[in-house]
Amino acid sequence: MNIAKILLIFIVSLCHCAIPVHAANDPQNATASATATVPATAPTTGDITAPTTPILISPFDGATTNQTRPEFVWRQSSDSDSNTILYTLTLNGVATFLGISSSGNTQKHNFISHIGDNNIYLIPTFDLPEGEYDWSINAYDLSSNTSHSTTWHLTIDETAPFLTLLNLDDRFDHPNLEGNPTFEIRGPKDVSFSLATESWSTISLRLADHSYSYPTNQTGLTTPNIHLLPGLYTVDITSFDHAGLTTTLPSFTLNITESMFSITIPSLPGITPSDQTSISYLLPSFPATITQITSRANLAFYMLILLAVLTSSLLMILWYRQPNILILDKVTNKPYRSLILYHSIPTTRVRSVLSTHKQPIYYSLSPARAYIPHLSRYSTLTIRIGDTTHILSLSASSRQYVLVI
Repeated sequence: MNIAKILLIFIVSLCHCAIPVHAANDPQNATASATATVPATAPTTGDITAPTTPILISPFDGATTNQTRPEFVWRQSSDSDSNTILYTLTLNGVATFLGISSSGNTQKHNFISHIGDNNIYLIPTFDLPEGEYDWSINAYDLSSNTSHSTTWHLTIDETAPFLTLLNLDDRFDHPNLEGNPTFEIRGPKDVSFSLATESWSTISLRLADHSYSYPTNQTGLTTPNIHLLPGLYTVDITSFDHAGLTTTLPSFTLNITESMFSITIPSLPGITPSDQTSISYLLPSFPATITQITSRANLAFYMLILLAVLTSSLLMILWYRQPNILILDKVTNKPYRSLILYHSIPTTRVRSVLSTHKQPIYYSLSPARAYIPHLSRYSTLTIRIGDTTHILSLSASSRQYVLVI
């Protein structure tokens, strides 16, 4: 009995000394704060691989634009360690647009960028000053591994090209074009236009229903010659630069008049003075003169001989000057509607020809057929069709050349 009491007292004592235990599903109030780090934004330990090189897309190298907020586009880079990639756009060696994201849209105080078709598109939010720029892209990851794109050149041009008519037909120096003036020129003849504009611009000259284009070089000078028949021509001249800006001169009118001389036939037997007539002949570019024939003997016979000689000479000239070149479109097999051709006379020609034509001779063909003097073997032809230039040399002698381009 005493042993049983002792055991009971020992068990009760153990129960009072036991540590209380809470149930596993007892709710607890969490007060601690925690921060999480996205693995992709953290540097990769031991990462020494740079992102792939950014590939520039636009504006293309050497581009000229009149937009002061041009859109810059380049191909996204990739990282073999799946690290985060950021970009910096550099203008003229200065890091101008920083922190451009490769995974989403970015909007900062000086630019807005977005992603599409694996390309990054960036537009400045301020106007870039007019001038020339070298631009490139740097791609870098969070381990400071960097790759650099190539450098492209961009020109921002907001100024329209200047345009001046320096001389007209070697007679009118710096003519005043205000008030739609009319300039009278004796013809028919080749009328020259001496023009000055911005370097590498293109001058468009429109007369009546015909338009002619003349690209300029670094000097910005061009002197086109256009053959005009008698009549009235309204002239419009425009200059286009590479930025798409234009300048147009005031319109003016050319009045091409005919040069004439008359031969008065003296009194002949059986012809009254009232029956006498004047015979007029057209002469190119010569002032009018009046000649009276005083001889009476065999006048009609001599006039017939003279008329026969003139007619024969004219027919020979027309036959000799029949078209000796024809340029066909290889797609339609028809003559081009218009093109520009420069003819360089071969150095084997006689000295008198070389002294007369030291420079290539210019022709504007519409349609693409013409008679070109001194066209022969080894002649060099430079042909401009639209924006394409073809240069070729004739390797055989022929009375007529047919070129298929």
